[in-house]
Amino acid sequence: MISFIIPAYNAEKTIENTITSILQQQTNLQYEIILVNDGSTDKTDTILQKWKENEKIKYFIKENTGVADTRNFGVNCASGEYIIFVDSDDYLAKTLLKDIEPYINQGIELIKWNPIFVDENKQEISREKNISFEQVTGEQGFNLLFGKDKWLDCLWNYAIKKQIILPFPKRNLS
Repeated sequence: MISFIIPAYNAEKTIENTITSILQQQTNLQYEIILVNDGSTDKTDTILQKWKENEKIKYFIKENTGVADTRNFGVNCASGEYIIFVDSDDYLAKTLLKDIEPYINQGIELIKWNPIFVDENKQEISREKNISFEQVTGEQGFNLLFGKDKWLDCLWNYAIKKQIILPFPKRNLS
């Protein structure tokens, strides 16, 4: 199973498109969506309340403690073997899970894909060139990427085996 973790803070304008893009996955893989409302003060809760009836969705509300703590909270609520972090303003290609399924079936610990950047109308702005990596363990892959991969600080273009995820540090970044 795959667990999509979505921390949401004041995401009323974008969160529905994010959720819909995940629910439209063209795959036979089992997945769940973990929505964590990080103390939103806008209409995010009202919007997310209607989604919690979906059998694929687990919805949680917590006080605002920041995105790292909220992701940790989501990981602790996840049932999946793999974790995919999704920001509340992201959209996923309908074929994402289908595209990474062969790697999941092989038990690859860290799966990376290149993002496509779009505007609010889902029109493509830019896309990264294809990069190929050899298959290595999750730890080896992390060490190969660390300091060399400009997308390493982004969590939304990786599927990571839950067993290798360490808690995110609790800190405030500007």
